[in-house]
Amino acid sequence: MTLRKADDPILWIRKMHRNDLDAVERIRESAEWNQTEADWHRLMHLEPEGCFVMVEKDTVKAATTLIGFKKTLAWIGMVLVDEKHRGRGIATRLVQHALNYARDQSFKTIRLDATPQGQPVYKKLGFTLDWNLNRWQIDDISCLPEVSIKNSGLQVHSKSDDLNALFALDNNFLKIDRSALLSKLAQTSHSVVSACNSEGKLKGYGMLRSGSFADYLGPIICTDPNYGPPLVSCLLKHRRHHRIVWDIPEINTKAEATGKSLGFSPRRPLIRMSLGPGIPGEKPELQWAISDPSTG
Repeated sequence: MTLRKADDPILWIRKMHRNDLDAVERIRESAEWNQTEADWHRLMHLEPEGCFVMVEKDTVKAATTLIGFKKTLAWIGMVLVDEKHRGRGIATRLVQHALNYARDQSFKTIRLDATPQGQPVYKKLGFTLDWNLNRWQIDDISCLPEVSIKNSGLQVHSKSDDLNALFALDNNFLKIDRSALLSKLAQTSHSVVSACNSEGKLKGYGMLRSGSFADYLGPIICTDPNYGPPLVSCLLKHRRHHRIVWDIPEINTKAEATGKSLGFSPRRPLIRMSLGPGIPGEKPELQWAISDPSTG
């Protein structure tokens, strides 16, 4: 689907293609976001018809992505506009285009993680506040404080392991089938770690992967807060950067306290926003880390 707006005929919205990646990566780098080209590939693989660019005279000026989780939820992310073209309503038009796509596909709920600067744009489009989260960061974790992992039932998984039990745990508590996304994230993660109790019951899992300027800690789901600190510590042992970013829901004070004890500090707020009905039974307080602002 292509859109041309009569009052600004130079700008077009169209589907994102692979040959747009150099251009959208330049915009992302200018914005100093931590995603990589691998993230764009993953998003386009998961929802090839839901990723869009805005072009002017065949030059990409902005982008956004949308991925779906069955028909329960659509997630909007990577809303990026070239800094020379901000203030022209481009972000609003791109998000509106993504919303039209989501409605055409009959998604029940649409969500995103907004920056404080972007929140007014989404509010005008009908999005409302769900909850707040914060980006925590440490710039040099070369000397990682030890967290006891004794009797924590931690298992480091290989890329060939069957991770269906982890995906089922995630689905059970978030009430969203993220298995396609999680499978892709696991393939590019440095480590995938699970935690079980002494009876072998799964209590949580987490992943750690590379970003453009820092390793990204997440997603992490933990149904028992006692397993959170050792799970995080085990994941961080597999880091490849000294700088780590970690996006934590404010409702999870135990996760924030763990981050602080490890030397992380809050760097910027994010706002989880929704359009449409809530998801019955979901438990965001069990999220020790989101998967990424571009995927939730």
